[in-house]
Amino acid sequence: MKSTTVKLPKLDFNKFRGELLKWQEFWDSFESNASLNPVEKMNYLRAKLEGEAEEAILGLTLTNANYEEAIRLLQKRFGQNEIIINAHYTSLMDMPASSSSTSALRTSYDSIEKHLRSLQALEEDVNTKMLVSLIMTKLPKDVITPLTDYKEDGQEWTVQLLRDKLHRFIKQRKC
Repeated sequence: MKSTTVKLPKLDFNKFRGELLKWQEFWDSFESNASLNPVEKMNYLRAKLEGEAEEAILGLTLTNANYEEAIRLLQKRFGQNEIIINAHYTSLMDMPASSSSTSALRTSYDSIEKHLRSLQALEEDVNTKMLVSLIMTKLPKDVITPLTDYKEDGQEWTVQLLRDKLHRFIKQRKC
């Protein structure tokens, strides 16, 4: 009797441990492989979960119906846009203020950009005065002064203007 082995395609993503800010990337990558049947997807899903995410679906056996239940449980726990949006804002608020070193400024800029891009992808309006103020609190005073020099007289700060000026400032620094 010949044994038939189903060869599953290799999915190219890391394990999901329950980090809210990584849910959408994980889910989109996981869902990109529509060629699998529900049991195969359930098997893959269980192999790609760890920690809190794995615990969320413990006890579900490998069945077609349980795949749908696992998705429902994971979406309810990790996939709610409002919760993800709040996590991005919280991460921005909790971000430490940068030092004046170029590498620290680049790191802060990259982190701010990551959260702003993610918020925009979630259709959140990032062009608010509150976000301008929040971003400014993450910059050292000796950086804010030259940034202000880059803006035209009477021009109000917007998030986009601040992003552009900060990027330009960092790019022009030598060290």
